[in-house]
Amino acid sequence: MIRTFFLFAALFAAGSAFLCAQNNSDSARSVQYSLGFIGGLERISNQTSLPIIPGSTDCGLFSDGTATGYWGGVMFDYPILAPYLDVSARLLYNARPAVLEAQTQVSEVYDRANDRYTPLFVGHKYDAMLGYLAFDVGVRVIPYPEIPVYVRLSADAGQPLFGATYEQRARVDDPSFVLFNDGTKEHVTRKGDIDDATTSYGALGALGMDIPLRGNMVLVPEIGYRYGLGSVVSRSEWHTESVRAGIGLKWIVYNEPAAISKPNREAPKEAEPPSVVPSLVINSLSSRPLEVQETIVTQTFPLLPYVFFDSTAAELRPRYMPAVADRARFQEKDLPKHAISTYYYLLHIIGKRMQEYPNARLTITGTTDGKELASPSDRKAVADRRAKVVADYLVNTWGVDRQRITLRSVDLPELASSARYAEGDEENRRTEIASDDPAILAPVVHSRFLEYIPIEDTQQFSIEVLHPERAQGWDLSMYYSGALMAVKTGEKAPKAIETITVATETLTALGGRLQQDVEQLTGTLQITQDDGSVLNADCQFPVKKTRNEFEVSRLSLIVFDFDRSDISSQNREMMDRFVTEAVKPASDVHITGSTDRLGEAAYNMELSKARAETVQQYLKQLRPGTRIQSVRGIGASTLPYDNTVPEGRYYCRTVSLEVRTPVKK
Repeated sequence: MIRTFFLFAALFAAGSAFLCAQNNSDSARSVQYSLGFIGGLERISNQTSLPIIPGSTDCGLFSDGTATGYWGGVMFDYPILAPYLDVSARLLYNARPAVLEAQTQVSEVYDRANDRYTPLFVGHKYDAMLGYLAFDVGVRVIPYPEIPVYVRLSADAGQPLFGATYEQRARVDDPSFVLFNDGTKEHVTRKGDIDDATTSYGALGALGMDIPLRGNMVLVPEIGYRYGLGSVVSRSEWHTESVRAGIGLKWIVYNEPAAISKPNREAPKEAEPPSVVPSLVINSLSSRPLEVQETIVTQTFPLLPYVFFDSTAAELRPRYMPAVADRARFQEKDLPKHAISTYYYLLHIIGKRMQEYPNARLTITGTTDGKELASPSDRKAVADRRAKVVADYLVNTWGVDRQRITLRSVDLPELASSARYAEGDEENRRTEIASDDPAILAPVVHSRFLEYIPIEDTQQFSIEVLHPERAQGWDLSMYYSGALMAVKTGEKAPKAIETITVATETLTALGGRLQQDVEQLTGTLQITQDDGSVLNADCQFPVKKTRNEFEVSRLSLIVFDFDRSDISSQNREMMDRFVTEAVKPASDVHITGSTDRLGEAAYNMELSKARAETVQQYLKQLRPGTRIQSVRGIGASTLPYDNTVPEGRYYCRTVSLEVRTPVKK
């Protein structure tokens, strides 16, 4: 701090000499306001009575410690009694770490070398980081305007929006031969969020100076002192005070005096200058924090054993033949954790399993919609080709022995969809796959993977624009580490509140990329003016990763055919395995039935409810004591899959079981 003081004194002398050399014309101008940036370092002293073991003061207390933090943000000064007194406001990010240490005598241990008991001393270290968004407002007093020195007195209030975390460690100080139970001399005893961090208040005093640069730019070195008011946390006493030094750069807006000229009566009267059209200005852009929740999930994806075809066609659609780089290394655990995406790997899954179960056999049945060709013999030929093309793919791609495959064809499926709808005809044009070994069509199970779900899938931005009549169009974008997450465009000027919808897949991927519990996202606004010029504004806002208190297991029984609510034998087998593995005594179960978009809304609601209640009854037979928290039907009110394709409609004819089991601490 002594070096900082001498540096400040040197800057003061240089600034004074520079200011005295300025042209006297500056004195004709008065300051309208100033706006700029400021930041620096601070040495923080923490005085605490924080218990070493939370909730217990008998095991020792942390007392005090020092640490170095940093701060920075925007500043705004407005003269109210020029040139002696300004109102001064700042919006700052303030990182305030704390390093606290204490030592306790835990017990006595036996010293074999000296054949005696000796005290065991354990050192404790508490390392915390609190990131505040602080608003600082006060006054700047300039006692002698001819000397560019000011005194700033202010108060601040801050909220730990950018995180409040800690890590506590314990180490064996003496005797040296003792180790903890895990074989270490030092280890982490606890860490996490400081959940009782409170709003921070403080009183500040600072000494600074304004050093003019080129144009209207001013360099602002400053040194000051902050005294914390109140406690950092609510459940213990924790006070702070700090000495800080910083430097800023601001831009001064002056009130220019009117020019005075001698009148010339003989000169012709000049025409009035044209009116100046004000330019558009992006005054502010901000957004609220984004939150994604991390959940441990086990997901069971049943396989729909149908492959669908276009009318009169017998060619496999490209989506049933996704590229596999190396079939020898193909594994189900690497498949996308999404029902429809997994379904499109159906033929790869069956081919791989036929290799793993050499005694299994397949029956492949080609069907038609009963009317796509006029002649029954022509329709049979199409149905035969549909069965054959699926068999050929398994034989040629996966080397399945053709002798293990039986081919059949029928004019209409045994469980046909209603021909009242064009979608029903589309669903009946298919190939059905069955096996004598249940393992071939068993569901795909992804066990205990991390899923990231947004608390909200929309993000709101607050926008203030001056002279919006100049705007012709705009686009608003969200970025993480330079990668585009979402964008929204519009004509003319944006509204005061604009909402961007972010794809669930994007937010899920974001959760997996976050390295820390709190990181930063960037919002960018671009507005094109009527003269073709483009204005830009950026803002940063936090994204928080939280962790669910429950582990979730899900099963969707998608093998409900059109207009059916009974449980097939395949669904019963899946439920038997799922309930045995997923439902624990502390688990809560939620059952939700749904339908596709076909049919009347009221009927679909009743059908989905009947499906859910059928599953509830069977679950009670399997596990009578299960805690079933909800049983409901939602009809087609929520369509999780694309209903313009037949597989999407089948996957919507479902009952979903979600089992929530508390995570062991």
